[in-house]
Amino acid sequence: MIWEIQLAQIAIALGDENLAGNDATRTDDASRCPGAPAGAGNRVQGMKSQKERSEERRKEKLAEIQEQVEKGELSIRQMTPAERKANPPKERKPRGSR
Repeated sequence: MIWEIQLAQIAIALGDENLAGNDATRTDDASRCPGAPAGAGNRVQGMKSQKERSEERRKEKLAEIQEQVEKGELSIRQMTPAERKANPPKERKPRGSR
């Protein structure tokens, strides 16, 4: 009985009144949570870890750079020796261990 109450509260929070119906304990039914892949289980839809968000932003930036290269708005080339001498690589700070 307690799980029915909790499930009903979750359904209200998600805005899905059909979630608390029959067979509500099945988590592998993708129709219960639109947009979630089948087998998503108890993972909250739309919640990503910091690593996933960073990776997504990185991919978007790389795609934007690739698009600019294809349009001819951006060119990527090797630095000349004079440019390399004028702009040497910056020294990296050692990363601390946790």
